[in-house]
Amino acid sequence: MSPFTPSGDRTVPDRDEASRRVKVGVGDLAVSSDGATLTTSGLGSCVAIALVDPATDTRGLLHAMLPSADGDASHTPRPAKYVDAGLNALLEELASAGASPARLEARLVGGAEMLDLTAAVGPRNVASARESLDGAGIPVVAADVGDAVGRTVRFRPDGSLAVRAADGFERTL
Repeated sequence: MSPFTPSGDRTVPDRDEASRRVKVGVGDLAVSSDGATLTTSGLGSCVAIALVDPATDTRGLLHAMLPSADGDASHTPRPAKYVDAGLNALLEELASAGASPARLEARLVGGAEMLDLTAAVGPRNVASARESLDGAGIPVVAADVGDAVGRTVRFRPDGSLAVRAADGFERTL
């Protein structure tokens, strides 16, 4: 099965010809069950939600900018822009790809406080992600959120999530 990318195919060859990367842009999502590495960068106050069904190796990655679509998320023209509507869209795509909602595990990354503003978008994104995942019955098994540093993630075919912070620190969730 080829990776799903709602705003077009952004599959690019990796250094190793046997593997591929699918770039997930801001306000976008992708699903893969064919061994592609899902990547996203520019996670400042944005939040990435990485979901995996370990039994089918089906993975999905959402890069959301804002906590809530405020209103009827089903009519949002770009649902992946928002944590709540984006998670719903990601769950639909994962189910279509063969993932079971009952087996999904989540990892959260991002939600930094990049600017000293009263809006506190980063922490609100993290809170919305946790609330939405809890409402869907999906456990958060690992997180790298908050602080004041941007991040890049690579969601590998084995279900691990490599997180590289802008300060050069890298860890695997």
